[in-house]
Amino acid sequence: MAVVKKYGDYIEEESDESVESEFEEIPPAKKAHVTQRFKSDYSVRFPVITKSNVSEGHAYCNMCMCDFSVSHGGIVDVKKHVNTAKHTSKSSLQSGTRKLPDFFAGNKDLSVIRAEALFTEFVVEHNLPVACSDHAGPLFRKMFPDSAIGKKYGCGRTKTEREIY
Repeated sequence: MAVVKKYGDYIEEESDESVESEFEEIPPAKKAHVTQRFKSDYSVRFPVITKSNVSEGHAYCNMCMCDFSVSHGGIVDVKKHVNTAKHTSKSSLQSGTRKLPDFFAGNKDLSVIRAEALFTEFVVEHNLPVACSDHAGPLFRKMFPDSAIGKKYGCGRTKTEREIY
């Protein structure tokens, strides 16, 4: 069926097909893809995870020393990384190693460390043999029996050499 429109002396005829084509449905616009960003909560839950320098959508694992994307799943991506074979093997290796402060657990008193450094400086300054430091510890304990520093002093030849070199 044709549609007739009259505009003064001008008559326009349209077919049904052209009218229907004007009202065809337009497909809905695609949704914008939203990416996740690194959140500080990830570092709280997983202390080895920090913000990456690559982008806001990446995280850095201090244990594996690698960057990985968190833009797709956020915390789920972090959990996936923590459960990877690479991360679990490195964490098992790290759990077996001792931390550096553990090596100095007996000498947390800075006054003892200061006394050992001063004696090492004395040995170097006066060009004394390093072997004399083996005898300094027992000598200080006899000379100063009431001193807590003298009792804890333990800078022998090996430690003196390490402080010098």
